[in-house]
Parts: sequence; C-alpha cells; structure tokens
Amino acid sequence: MQESEEDLKDIRNSALCAVTVLILMLTFFLGPEPVLAERYYGEDGYGSEETGYDLTNHLREDCWEWDGSFISYQEEGFTSTVGVDVSKWNGEINWDSLREQGVEFAIIRVGFRGYETGDLVLDDRFYEYMDGASAAGLQVGVYFYSQAIDEEEAAEEARFVINNIAGYSVSLPVYFDTEEVRLGESRTDIMATANYTLNAEAFCRTIEDQGYRAGVYASNEWIRRNLELSRLMDYEIWYAQYNTTPGRDYGFDMWQYTAQGDLYGCDTWLDMNVRVERA
Repeated sequence: MQESEEDLKDIRNSALCAVTVLILMLTFFLGPEPVLAERYYGEDGYGSEETGYDLTNHLREDCWEWDGSFISYQEEGFTSTVGVDVSKWNGEINWDSLREQGVEFAIIRVGFRGYETGDLVLDDRFYEYMDGASAAGLQVGVYFYSQAIDEEEAAEEARFVINNIAGYSVSLPVYFDTEEVRLGESRTDIMATANYTLNAEAFCRTIEDQGYRAGVYASNEWIRRNLELSRLMDYEIWYAQYNTTPGRDYGFDMWQYTAQGDLYGCDTWLDMNVRVERA
C-alpha cells in the first residue's frame, strides 16, 4: 500500500478523542501564564548565536483564545485567520458552509509520493477541492506529502505540484509535508537525518523559483528530531501539535492545533489551523 499519509491520518483521527476538547476548554478557562514563545531552538540546539538569525517570534501564550469553535491569536499588531487542511479522505465538502462558519482559508493536498513504490500520485479530489474552495472565496494554499530520498526527488515533487496548480490562484504557500511512516518499512528509513532539511530546501527553492511562496509542514517532534530550522528561515513553518497553546521550542507561521474540527459541510473530522501574521 503506498498511501501512507492517509493511513496515518486515519489512525491519528481515531486515536484522538473528546479529551482534546476538554483540555482545550480547561486550559483556556484557567488561563496560562503570560510568557514569550521562542522561535526555533535557542538553548536546545539551533541557537541564534551560530546562525546570526533572530530566532524569536514573540508570540505571547496568553493571547491565544478559544471561542468554542476556533482558536485565534489576539494581540495588537497581529492578525490571525482560521483554516482547514484537507485530502481526499475528507470526502465531499460544502465549501460555502465552511466559509459561513468562519473558515477563511484551505490548504489542499496536491498528492503524495508512495512510501514503497516512490510513485508520484495526484490526490483524487485535488481539482474538486481547488475549484470548490476558490469558488467559495477562500484563500488557498497546497501541500505535498513527500517521500523523497534525495534533493533531486524533492525537486521532482515540487515540479509535480507546479504543473498541477497552474491556472489556479494560490495565495498561500506551497508546503513540503515531511512525516514519519509508522505502518511499515519506508523508502526513507535509510536516509540520513540531514537529508530531510536538504530535501525541504530543494523543494522550497524549486517552488519559489516559479514565483510561489514555499513552506515546510511537520509535527512538533519531527521538527525537533529531523529538521535544522535555522536553514529554513526563508520559508514558512507550519507545524502540528495538538495542544491548547503552541509549543515554546520554536516559532511558526501556521499551527495545526487539532485533527477533530467538527463543522457543518463535511462529514469527517477536519484538521484545523490558525495562521498568524504581523498586521
């Protein structure tokens, strides 16, 4: 079976339960201590002294708000928007309904590389979702689930994406999705850790060479173990961590905070995201 990302999402969605919602409610009602979130690692590894970058984004933990439906970031000088990311496993979607409930953007999977065969595969609902989200007036970005084993394959994945998004208005970044395969052996199992960063760079460079914005998606733990974020500062960081507030290890541009978004217009759970930008 080559669709590893779908299997992982099925397992992840079934494993998450109402405890996530309970934790969200308790933490937001109790209120976390106001501190500054660090961007990238600082004391834990990827410090700014070696790279020369300012690695802090100064997002305050006490400015995250849960309104019963979505998480947002409320601080003067910043704007936040709410969105979903989807693949064919979300089935038929009523995009107008999502927009009416407050969804402002969609990140749509273009496709994936098989973790055994290495084949490039287009998501069965990619064009349907692109047409629907665009017609509903949502901002649109895309992602590709990578199983590249070297920079050449990563660039090939980027070209696959570019060919399929031609003709669409893609106002949000094109994301390189790098994840662990937990269901069996993967063609990337023998790959050196450093290659994950090299592959991300190759993908993002190829995307930006064609005039699109590029970004990298990964879970909190995957980032900590496998990506040298100080080399990815030129690209947007979209990270996944199912929690009441973001982790403090590093900064980000977009946060996937739950896989259990429950909205009218879609019969499955939805991955929910919040983007934060300076006003």
